Amino acid sequence: MTAEAEAVSPPDARADSRPPNDPPGSIFIRFLKFGALAWGGPGAQIAMIKRECVDEEGWVSEETFKKTLAVYQVLPGPEAHELCIYFGRIRGGKVGGLLAGLGFMLPGFVLMLALSILYVEEKPTCALSAGAR
Repeated sequence: MTAEAEAVSPPDARADSRPPNDPPGSIFIRFLKFGALAWGGPGAQIAMIKRECVDEEGWVSEETFKKTLAVYQVLPGPEAHELCIYFGRIRGGKVGGLLAGLGFMLPGFVLMLALSILYVEEKPTCALSAGAR
């Protein structure tokens, strides 16, 4: 593409053709942040991912994002996690996809593991439950 054609073409047309160029650690940290901060269900998670990866960073066009999200909504599984893997793969290949998926799900996994350990290890403190034995 010539410099003139690139200057005239809309930004969305160039966004889909960007080569992956993010270091693995950067991809992991970005999606770890999404997993840690995007509480409120898939709607909030998808909105956060879209705002940063599409609106601010321009990794893909709005149209590509909508088509990709539509496909993930038909497939079984969590759409937000699948989007993270998709964006990670765009920016870092297969390793980027793996790290993005791992980073996104790690905060929820650690929270559930910690709560499970607390539940199993907690001794009854209520006098009523102690007297029932």
